[in-house]
Amino acid sequence: MPWNCREYQAYAGKRFFRKELMLKYNIATVEDEIREKLEQQARKRNKVLICPRCGTENHQDTSRCSRSDNSLE
Repeated sequence: MPWNCREYQAYAGKRFFRKELMLKYNIATVEDEIREKLEQQARKRNKVLICPRCGTENHQDTSRCSRSDNSLE
């Protein structure tokens, strides 16, 4: 069913206004949710990865470890 000009303008105006509101409010909340999920994933990874030399969770690789290889003996 073809729309007349007034109906189409009303539809297009509502659509534009809705899109503008989505851009204004929803994108910020989506970005916050994504950032939160990434931070949670990073926390999970950091808890699992433990330095084999000193046993701390502060760093994952042995190149950052403050202990030397001889200190384990």
